[in-house]
Amino acid sequence: MKKNAVEVDQAQVQAAEAAVETAKLNLEYCYIHSPIDGRAGARLLDVGNVMQANTTALLSIQRLNPIYANFTVTESDLPEVQQQMSHGMLRAAVRLPSDPESAARSGRVEFLDNSVQNGSGTVSLRATVSNPDHHFWPGQFVNVRLVLTTEKAAVLIPSQATQISQQGPFVYVLKSDDTAELRPVKLGQRQGDDVVVTDGVAVNERVVLTGQMMIRPGGKVRVDSSAPAVPSSKVGSLATGANGGRS
Repeated sequence: MKKNAVEVDQAQVQAAEAAVETAKLNLEYCYIHSPIDGRAGARLLDVGNVMQANTTALLSIQRLNPIYANFTVTESDLPEVQQQMSHGMLRAAVRLPSDPESAARSGRVEFLDNSVQNGSGTVSLRATVSNPDHHFWPGQFVNVRLVLTTEKAAVLIPSQATQISQQGPFVYVLKSDDTAELRPVKLGQRQGDDVVVTDGVAVNERVVLTGQMMIRPGGKVRVDSSAPAVPSSKVGSLATGANGGRS
């Protein structure tokens, strides 16, 4: 009889422990925990609203740090992008349209879509950007420059210095005696307000920015001291561009 009583008591204890575990589980169901760290938006339901389990959204949570920058490149650029990605992870310079070029933040390109969009002929990419100060906000338009290669000691001149003739682009270069020389050039890609010169202008040569219509080759040029001619310069890297992305 005592043995039976002990077994009954043990069964009652186990049943009570199971009831406690069930109560704890039901209590956990009273709370919903976000799987990510982020900022919550406006709640979509209020107390008393009718909702359906697993179908009705309660609120939206956006991750702010790090943040994704989605952008596109044309399908003509895709082979070069694929080639460079095969050599390692690409970098993207991301900034707001109101930010200067120098304020662009570097991000890692971690996603390349598996198809070309039929309507636009573009391919989607995604860069992950550090955003601890919440400078970028979800849904904002951003300017993205995808860095494919780095060209050392590239020569840049202001875009306004270049002119076009039937023989191609040219610039006026000032000699040491302030006479103008018409110099055919080969232009590369643009970098903001500047353009890369792959051939025709050397580092530290002076180029004419304004008044080209008044200049004749070999003629004397008066340099305005308030707006001096700008010498060509070197930069450390070049990048192809992809604008109009979203964070």
